[in-house]
Amino acid sequence: PAPGPVWEVLSDERVLALHRNERARVRSLSSALSGSAPRPDEDSKGLFDDAGALIRYLRSEGWDLVQAEERIRSTARWRKQFGLAGLRAGAKMEVIARENEAGRLYVRGFDKLGRPVLHVKMCHADLC
Repeated sequence: PAPGPVWEVLSDERVLALHRNERARVRSLSSALSGSAPRPDEDSKGLFDDAGALIRYLRSEGWDLVQAEERIRSTARWRKQFGLAGLRAGAKMEVIARENEAGRLYVRGFDKLGRPVLHVKMCHADLC
């Protein structure tokens, strides 16, 4: 059988570089997130199974597990409400093209994986 998401997170080099107590908190958060049934109001793909995301949420909450889980679940709910999965799949490309043509969308560098980071000048946006 293939390793599960918790194993993949825990074997990530970023997790292995952490102090033992911090690794234990990443393990606990990963287990809590992957141990429950998927919630229909959350889009957790690439979030709950991403070691970097778990570490970022834990660090931002001072390694408090309850607060970190609450915040990461809040992000997953926002992703679902915003329709991020659809955007990743190419939905609303006409909206993105329109914003780009109007000069409100621009590439502001690239992330560590080489993906473009897009910014929209929201004060002038027409995303409806």
